[in-house]
Amino acid sequence: MNSQVDISKELLELNIARFIDSGTDLPDKLRTYEVNDGFELLYSKTGKPVIKKDGLALQSTYDPEKEASKRIDDVDIEFVEYFVVFGLGMGYMLKEIRRRSPTSKIMVLEPDLDVLYFSLSAIDYSEFAPGEVIIHHHPEDFRANCFFAYRTSRPITVVTDPLWIRMYPEMLLQLRKELEQFVVFSKISENTANSRMRQWIDFLLNNLRFAGKYPSLGDLKDKYKGIPAVICSAGPSLNKNVEMLKGFEDNLLIISVNTAYRALHRHGVRPHLVSAIESYNIKSLFEDLPTKETNFITTLTTNPELFELDFNRTVFFVDSYPVYSLWLEKELGQQAFLDVGGSVACASFSIAKYLGADPIILIGQDLAYTNGQYYAKGTSFEDIKLDFDSDTGRIRMKNLESKERIYKDTGTDEKVRSLLEKRMVPGWYGDMVPTSEDLNFFRTWFESMSRVMKREGRIAINSTEGGAYINGFEHISLQEALDRHVERNNTHKFDDDLNKTAPAPDYSIELQGAITRTQKELHEIISLCENIQNQHKIIEANGIEPDNPNFMRRIKELEKREKRMNEKSHELSLLQGYARELVTAIKTDPKAVMDLPAEEGWAMNLLQSKLVAEAVMISAKDLISSMDNVLRNI
Repeated sequence: MNSQVDISKELLELNIARFIDSGTDLPDKLRTYEVNDGFELLYSKTGKPVIKKDGLALQSTYDPEKEASKRIDDVDIEFVEYFVVFGLGMGYMLKEIRRRSPTSKIMVLEPDLDVLYFSLSAIDYSEFAPGEVIIHHHPEDFRANCFFAYRTSRPITVVTDPLWIRMYPEMLLQLRKELEQFVVFSKISENTANSRMRQWIDFLLNNLRFAGKYPSLGDLKDKYKGIPAVICSAGPSLNKNVEMLKGFEDNLLIISVNTAYRALHRHGVRPHLVSAIESYNIKSLFEDLPTKETNFITTLTTNPELFELDFNRTVFFVDSYPVYSLWLEKELGQQAFLDVGGSVACASFSIAKYLGADPIILIGQDLAYTNGQYYAKGTSFEDIKLDFDSDTGRIRMKNLESKERIYKDTGTDEKVRSLLEKRMVPGWYGDMVPTSEDLNFFRTWFESMSRVMKREGRIAINSTEGGAYINGFEHISLQEALDRHVERNNTHKFDDDLNKTAPAPDYSIELQGAITRTQKELHEIISLCENIQNQHKIIEANGIEPDNPNFMRRIKELEKREKRMNEKSHELSLLQGYARELVTAIKTDPKAVMDLPAEEGWAMNLLQSKLVAEAVMISAKDLISSMDNVLRNI
């Protein structure tokens, strides 16, 4: 290494803390990194650090800041919310993006460790707050952090340098593929949330009456700190090792997802907790099972029918989704908000983590179609078969009667999805295994949680012994995990702890007060919406005349009323959720409005304003009606 620019270990540490996820191994790599021969760090004519690689300058040796500015000139950034910078270099493009778009969210992928080391050791990035930008070295690390940081279906703009495209074309293609799949799946998730959010809120409100009958998971936070836990999922590999858990019931916490409970029972394994988060009525999964022998844990947004199941003990928690959590924390002091990750297995992992378990071991978590199967033998869905179509790359599911019954019991007109898009991913044994986009999305969630576990000094283990490889997890057999982490002399009475939990006293009185206060706020919002509608009538009566001062005066009055309505509505997260689908359907592209003639642009904006106010008012009235039902049942 030949360097004419001083590099600083102190600056490196500051920038690692500012930009790098401590749940990865990248910080340690950078701290001990030795730069390869052929790299040179020197000053440009303008006095800015630049890198040469094998004699090739990676930035302008005259004015790298001006060069970066020209690169960003080619990007239409006016309405960009999410940037991905492929190739950090010496940070000039990153700084230019932040200067021009101070509120945008930024992710960085730098594939060259030599460049990353130089950049973080020589450049002052103090204008960035810690965590404001996350820098990654590999697309898989990028994908995992992307999952937590930017759950969005909005377009993501990729900014790069032609040199990085030439140097790392395959990695750029991999990055684009990951982003495309992430955005597509996020769009599906957002559409699902839009269409079901009202139902989920109604379920929450209905189930709150059970919160006065059953205890909260919040009473058990860190109760099993340092005690191993195993999450039993229903993947095809479950049958390989589930019997090993027999005899360990007093040594580690056993959590079964709802679909796996039948298989555990057949193998003589009694879980301490059976988990469920479904909005569908899945009571049929528990037919002829000894539910009184174990305990049930579910979210308050699950199907109300599940609270009628006859378990020894039922414990509840709440999804961490802000629509629910903000209102519950404000009005009822509710705690135990968990990230359910989109699947009951993810939720079970969060439950074990909340309880303080360490390590957390996965079995039956294939996240792939091991040996052409979807579910393990002995589960309620064991009859489901898969056909792999090599021509279309799709997977067709057959024998769906068990799932169709659940839809029927729920009373929904939805059809069971039978076609899946196949994707190949690294497997537990080092091979490539087939999966689908939804399962791969859950794999990404687990990878993200492994980083959280590492930051907390805890261990995540994948002992599925089949299926997909999960980055960030240790991959060892269940036998090895038990030998290494479970002490047979260290016993725990998990059921006794659960039986000691109790519902909150006077909960119904608190709930009634919360509902009454919220309804009062909703009536105030309805009044504000009516004021907006009255102002629209005045504007419509006088016509759209952008050059008329009286028109602009009326617009300013309308904007004041809209501001009050928006501020009041945003304080009430349940209303945001209730109005979500209606409001989302109304939103227009601001750029498209700007391209219209003045009168047409104002007409479109005014129409959107009118429709939004109407959607909020309708939603507020519907939410009041739903809350009236709660008050009648308290």
